[in-house]
Amino acid sequence: MKNPSGLKTAKGELIPISNRITEYDELAALDCFFFQLCICLKNYFPMKNFAFVLCIFLIVSCNGINKNSDDLADFSKIKYSNYKEIDFLKDYVKMSDTAYVKSGNQVTHRITELKKDDKTVILFSKITVDTQDSESYTLLDTLHIKKLNENLMITIGYCNVENYLVEEVIAVVEKTDSDSIKKIEKVWKANSQTNTIEPVKKTSDISCINEK
Repeated sequence: MKNPSGLKTAKGELIPISNRITEYDELAALDCFFFQLCICLKNYFPMKNFAFVLCIFLIVSCNGINKNSDDLADFSKIKYSNYKEIDFLKDYVKMSDTAYVKSGNQVTHRITELKKDDKTVILFSKITVDTQDSESYTLLDTLHIKKLNENLMITIGYCNVENYLVEEVIAVVEKTDSDSIKKIEKVWKANSQTNTIEPVKKTSDISCINEK
């Protein structure tokens, strides 16, 4: 892990970095698949020159998935009123912002989608409202999504997962012009009990509508 000293808020406060990173990288997942395939071939076939070179190449590619860089940090427990107060996020552009009520009558949580080049950072935050009705936030968890294919998109608040509000569901889906989405690539849920963004393993029972 790089030295995190450069990750500061606008007030100069140091941002703590945990070892847990929630990340979805489509290309990295593909590299790992080929790495595992290479290991299987190695066990069943004699290693010839070409196969040896191929395996070395795939091993190097797969090792590159463990990105111990500041841009994959988990900034949990940071307090802020505007995401641009966090120095690392100041160049990101807000793509969507979803607030919802988990309990009571006032909004309690917010999911914010930020984008910079091919990188997307999704913030899962708890909302605090003061006596003057001004909101401030405690960052609970982050989700990092990189290098999506052009036929895929991120949607928040348009998918149904059992026992969760639709506003709590984040998904990577295939773009379509129809009202319903047929191909769901990956789904996460913002869990307000554990304060984490958790992957949903079974997507067969999930339905998503097009937000167009």
